[in-house]
Amino acid sequence: MHQGDFEDSRKLLEQATSLLISARQSVIKFPEIQYAGFLHNAEKELIEALVLYRILKEKTIFIPDFKAFDRISFLHGLSEAMGELRRNILDRMRKNETGELEDMLNLMDDIYYFLNSFDYPDVLTRGLRRSVDVFRSVVEKTRADVTLILQQKSLEKKLQKNGL
Repeated sequence: MHQGDFEDSRKLLEQATSLLISARQSVIKFPEIQYAGFLHNAEKELIEALVLYRILKEKTIFIPDFKAFDRISFLHGLSEAMGELRRNILDRMRKNETGELEDMLNLMDDIYYFLNSFDYPDVLTRGLRRSVDVFRSVVEKTRADVTLILQQKSLEKKLQKNGL
C-alpha cells in the first residue's frame, strides 16, 4: 500500500482475511490457544491494514463483520492504523501533495474521539487505553507537521503574489 500498489494489497488482504477466519475456526475447541493472544495480535494487524487500505483507496473506514472479527481487535487495529496514516501524510508532504492533509487530520481526530469514548477497564479492552494514549501523541505530532506545511504553503503563495 505504501508504494501505491492497491491491487496486490487488496488480494493479500483478502487472502489474510480468509486465513484468519480459518485459523479462528481451527482453534474453537482449544480455548487456551484461542484466548492466548495469538489471534488477537494477528487480527489487530490485519484490521490495521484493512483500515488503512479503505482510507487510502476508498476514503471510508473499514467496519468489519463482527461475526468474523473481534470487536476489541477492531478497536486496537483502528488505533494502530493511525500511525500508518501519519506515515502516509508525511509521504504526501514530502511529495508536495498537500490537498487532502486537513481532511486526513480531521479523520484522525474523529477516530481519536471515538476510541477515547471507550472508558472500560483495561482487562476488558486488552489495554486499549494505552494504545489510544499513544495515538493521541501521533495526532498531535501530525497536527504540528500539517500546520507547519500549510502555513509554509500559504506564505509561499503570498510571496509569489507579491512577486518576491
